[in-house]
Amino acid sequence: IGQTPPGDTAVVFAPGIVTTKKNESNFIVAPDGKTVYFSRDHKRMMVMELKKDGSGWTSPRVAVFSGVPMNTCEFDISPDGQTFFSNFRKHVRGSRVALNLFVSKRTDNGWSKPKGLGPPVSDQTMHAASVSRNGTLYASGIIKVELKNGKYQKAKKISPRIKGHHLEVDPDERFIIFDARKKSGLGRSDLYVIYRKKDNTWTLPQNLGKGINSSKSEGSPSLSPDGKYLFFQRNFNIYWVSASIIDKLKPKGI
Repeated sequence: IGQTPPGDTAVVFAPGIVTTKKNESNFIVAPDGKTVYFSRDHKRMMVMELKKDGSGWTSPRVAVFSGVPMNTCEFDISPDGQTFFSNFRKHVRGSRVALNLFVSKRTDNGWSKPKGLGPPVSDQTMHAASVSRNGTLYASGIIKVELKNGKYQKAKKISPRIKGHHLEVDPDERFIIFDARKKSGLGRSDLYVIYRKKDNTWTLPQNLGKGINSSKSEGSPSLSPDGKYLFFQRNFNIYWVSASIIDKLKPKGI
């Protein structure tokens, strides 16, 4: 979108275009790099989209799925770009929770109408879900729901020692970036990273540091499709930064 790539210190992304005086959050770049989505406060949080066409990038506009404007602030796109996951406070048959996870499929005419995922996914709140390449869902908690032979399994917590809120899982599940409130943090909410070890357990959280975190509140992380940049919100403004810190913090032998 005509922006100068950032270095190791986070800067505001696309001021006046994406980041405005309104509240913005949850910035995501589609896998093909030709569409971006983010949420913006229009009296309620709406999903906004920008698309790249022959003449450049369009202006932000409310995303419409199957004729319906999307009003949610929690969503993700599968690594293959074919499925859009979103949270709604709508009833799903068999659900035990108020906030449910819905999916939309890419069609020749855009995205299909969101359809709620029933049990076992809806047996618990799948808030701020992120999906890996093999279809495993990770959500606030941090919990995961595996997809085996086309069927979702019961949710499992990845570790009793790890807690987080909004998150981004690496497509190959090598690491997870998430926001959390900790007494040792730099602000109200900081971004942390954990790495999957060879025995499929996870390292303890590491703070992403002062180049990314501040005395304010950071959250809603996402990675660019090529893994080079990390996007997040700071006090509901969109920022971006080089994702090189992820490799720098990775423990040896993992």
